[in-house]
Amino acid sequence: MQNYHGTCCITGMQIPKLLIASHIKPWKASTPNEKTAASNGLLLNAFHDRVFDQGLISIDDDYRIMVNHDKVRHSDINDR
Repeated sequence: MQNYHGTCCITGMQIPKLLIASHIKPWKASTPNEKTAASNGLLLNAFHDRVFDQGLISIDDDYRIMVNHDKVRHSDINDR
């Protein structure tokens, strides 16, 4: 929460009850140091945390969202 000043790194949302500290490298695949390293985390709102965790999106170093089109089909609503 502190590293992102209580703000979702994708949307800018600042509603604490809807923000989740998400691991970039999954917990089960992380070393003990990575599990607690702030650099292995993103602060996301609940929706984006879920789609990130499910591999539907990824985020590049400039915080641009990359959609996994193998898992998310193209449609007008999905593309928005």
